Amino acid sequence: MPYAPASPLRADRMLQISGILWFLIAAIGQWIFVYYVAAQYIPVLAREGFPGLEHTALPEGYVPGDLAGNLAIAAHVLIAIIIIGAGPLQLTPPVRNRFPAFHRMVGRAYMATAIISSLAGLYLVWTRGTVGGPIGYVAISLDAALIISFGGVALFFAGRLFQHHR
Repeated sequence: MPYAPASPLRADRMLQISGILWFLIAAIGQWIFVYYVAAQYIPVLAREGFPGLEHTALPEGYVPGDLAGNLAIAAHVLIAIIIIGAGPLQLTPPVRNRFPAFHRMVGRAYMATAIISSLAGLYLVWTRGTVGGPIGYVAISLDAALIISFGGVALFFAGRLFQHHR
């Protein structure tokens, strides 16, 4: 039986379905992680404050006398919940198209919290260290620089070249 190539219309539809499926799996994975972080850290912080972070999986989660570092780690963890939870909403076309004001509001909050969390992460890496040694330092620092840079790019295009932003 000879091979019959798929029609372009069918191939386009399969690509569209695979993209949607990938997005849904990624979003569900992110929301599971949000649940884990919230369930793991919010009760500890609410019950015990910063000292509660000493008994978590965070390396150097709590350091006595280091108010700036303790604030940075708490902010980094709590803001991650917002960033990871809201990210998929920003990429969902029905939300973007039907609720543009919501999209703008979430986008601004997302970028502000991403920058704050990135700066907190940089502070933590370079004052408290991280797992992975020098490679971990460089990788996390590069990640923070990219997040801050691409946040600026997204803001630039949203304000000036909207079609490129989309």
